[in-house]
Parts: sequence; C-alpha cells; structure tokens
Amino acid sequence: MVWRQSRYRWLLLAGAAALLALALRLRQPGSTGQGFYDYNIRVLELLGRATGLGYVLVSLLMGVLVPGVAAAMLLLVPRRWALALWAGFGLLLLGYFGLGARFVG
Repeated sequence: MVWRQSRYRWLLLAGAAALLALALRLRQPGSTGQGFYDYNIRVLELLGRATGLGYVLVSLLMGVLVPGVAAAMLLLVPRRWALALWAGFGLLLLGYFGLGARFVG
C-alpha cells in the first residue's frame, strides 16, 4: 500500500508498531500465541471438511495462493482503488476470523 501511494506512509508505521506489539505479546508467558495457532488449525480443518478439499489443500490456498493474489491485486489495481481494496482485504480477514470463531469457538 505504501509503495503504491506514498501519502500513506503512516500505515507502514502503524502496521510496524502493531506487529511489534503483537510479537511482544505473543512472546510473553501465558499469551494467546498457542491458542491462536490452535484456532487457525481448527478453522482450516473445518474449511477442509466443509469444502471437501482437505486440510492440506485449504491451508495451501489460504497461506500461499490467497496472499499472493491479494498482493498482485494491490500492485496492479489503479492507485485510486488501492486503499479501498486494502481495507476490503482487512475486512475479509476479520470476517474469516469472526466466522471461524462462530463455528469453532
């Protein structure tokens, strides 16, 4: 996003700060790191069973293909759509976790 529109450099700083805070949080004893990992495994297993694709294929799609397509789209869309597309991907990610929490939790 920052590469496409330099006026959003604050996003890079905010994202880096958020990642640093998350990394520090996950390194602390009693953190949610293992719980987050277990949650993702359960969601991928559920999606694998629901779609009939299986855990391995769904995890490859969600971990390799989807981020690759998202990055390519962010690089290829016109600049005026890049921020909206980036925000849309963020909402989809929240939806993935929200839907997973509803079915797994």
